[in-house]
Amino acid sequence: MEFLSPLKLTVLFFVLLAQCNDGMCYNSGKCLGRGRSGYNFRCLCQAGYQGHRCQYDVNECILKNGGCHHHCCNTLGSFYCRCNPGYQLNPDGRTCSDIDECAIHNGGCQSKCMNYDGGYSCECLPGQRLHTDGRTCIDMVSQCSINNGGCQHICDDSHGRARCRCRQGYRLNLDGRTCDAVHLNNGTLYVLPSFQLQIPVLVTMEAAQRCDMVSGRTMCSCLAGYQLARDGKKTCVENDPCSREKGNGGCSHRCQNNNGRPVCSCIPGYQLGRDGKTCEGERFIL
Repeated sequence: MEFLSPLKLTVLFFVLLAQCNDGMCYNSGKCLGRGRSGYNFRCLCQAGYQGHRCQYDVNECILKNGGCHHHCCNTLGSFYCRCNPGYQLNPDGRTCSDIDECAIHNGGCQSKCMNYDGGYSCECLPGQRLHTDGRTCIDMVSQCSINNGGCQHICDDSHGRARCRCRQGYRLNLDGRTCDAVHLNNGTLYVLPSFQLQIPVLVTMEAAQRCDMVSGRTMCSCLAGYQLARDGKKTCVENDPCSREKGNGGCSHRCQNNNGRPVCSCIPGYQLGRDGKTCEGERFIL
């Protein structure tokens, strides 16, 4: 029996190593036999694999997202493209286009279907609101039917929500609910706060008026000591209780106007009676 020397054993080992055997190349790689050195074998790898023995996967998504429009998903030896919700993959397997959900059964919407990039939404007609399922519509309860929508005068919900308006002769306050009466006094606009029990008295240089709003119309009267002038009942003039028309204020002798009230006095030789109006001759004691 012939024994091989160490040198021959080494040469035999490398010769066997250079030969292609089953399992030399992984992942269906093809063995090409000896390399240029005459001892090493080479593997021709399938697409998606790399390495001396095709043992490593190639991550195609690293380079330019694999050419995918949205998402690149790497798999063992390959990859695929995936689109965002609301989009579909085009035949090229890479780009994505919007799905028009409204084109199929109106998107499941009972009323209006509104498509947009990547999705859609259902809308309802005026006077309706969207149900919690996001598709069906139900009639809205009129906001004005409950406490008049919080409005002092007129409640209008024709645009889907309650809005307050005022009757003629009134103006809406900043709270959007209450109303104040308005009127013109000598060309000046006055606002009469409706939340006060007593309408405030309005006094100007030309007049001393008190104006109330009655059925949307301004009705004016005068303060004590004044009376409406003959100008269409728009201004007030001072009331003279000592005038001839007023019978000299009821005084026997002299009458003095004191802020619209008559004050009687007597001429020399007379004294004012207990009624404050008549004058009596002075009595001399002998």
